[in-house]
Amino acid sequence: MKKVCIIVSQIDRAIAFEWTVEGLSKKYQFVFILIGKKGSYLSKYLQEKGIETYEIEYAGKKDVFKAVSKVFRYLRKGKFDVIHTHLVEATLYGLLPAWLLRIKKRIYTRHHSDYNYKYSPKGIKYDKLSNWWATDIIAITEQVRNLLIEKEKVSPKKITLIHHGIDTAYFGNRDEKGLRKLSDK
Repeated sequence: MKKVCIIVSQIDRAIAFEWTVEGLSKKYQFVFILIGKKGSYLSKYLQEKGIETYEIEYAGKKDVFKAVSKVFRYLRKGKFDVIHTHLVEATLYGLLPAWLLRIKKRIYTRHHSDYNYKYSPKGIKYDKLSNWWATDIIAITEQVRNLLIEKEKVSPKKITLIHHGIDTAYFGNRDEKGLRKLSDK
């Protein structure tokens, strides 16, 4: 069974990770590293499911060194076959230690396309570093894939297009009492 470390940053709840655990935990041994506020919904969910979970308190740039060094220690100790990162801090603070440790499969999911080109040009250098450190990149749309190839000169062989999927049945059973409660808030 392959040992996979999923590194996520600044997330309280993301149903996609719950679906990943539910659907693939018989095939892969998952470990999660969560960077951000401790005690998130995702952290509690993973721990209830018996998934090894590490939380790294992160409040901003002043915590960069602490976050990178903790990720490095967790990755070195864990002897992972694959690391997979999501979102900016997780990608930067996860791919660098994974690259230094020579973890063979370093994947990141690119969730944004031209945001940095339009609003945060300084972020482009971090995107390019992430592209270089990663062995594989998951693009969530054709637009992201095209940007990676055309603007950032990433080899198409390195990119896999996987559209985000939604389990519509999950949203089919509405809890009317819960909806009223949410509406009242």
